[in-house]
Amino acid sequence: MYFPAWTFDVYCRITDPLTEYSQEFQVNDVIVPASRRLPAPLADEIVHFNLERLVTYDPYYLAGWPAETYQISPADASLVARQRVAMDRFKGTGRISLSVVSFKLILLPLWIAHYRDREQYTVIVNGQTGSLHSDKPEGGIRGWLRRLAGGMD
Repeated sequence: MYFPAWTFDVYCRITDPLTEYSQEFQVNDVIVPASRRLPAPLADEIVHFNLERLVTYDPYYLAGWPAETYQISPADASLVARQRVAMDRFKGTGRISLSVVSFKLILLPLWIAHYRDREQYTVIVNGQTGSLHSDKPEGGIRGWLRRLAGGMD
């Protein structure tokens, strides 16, 4: 399916409270999930997409494939984007001013499956890189597949 995500370009200004010296720059393409379909740890895996390899939207690409519409508003997602920029870049460095310069909605190709091993778990495969992730902590999907195949390695 195509999973919706927001990308934000965030303008940053840091001011040293002692010297009042300020530094300005922009952080581009902060990715935030636009859907609540996946558990948070799995939804955060979308940050591994290479946005430079995305293609311009064409309805032809969606023919025969499900695409989810966004469930998280751009306003709510922008708060997450600004929080991520602040936490990742500026741990206590001074007064920080962050504002969103631009945003866009993108659709990211994901394979999503569910499997049962006493409980239901979710597996995603990044449609761009092929990397596999599961929300099951112990052994993950590989451990489940090993047990399903009779414990063979």
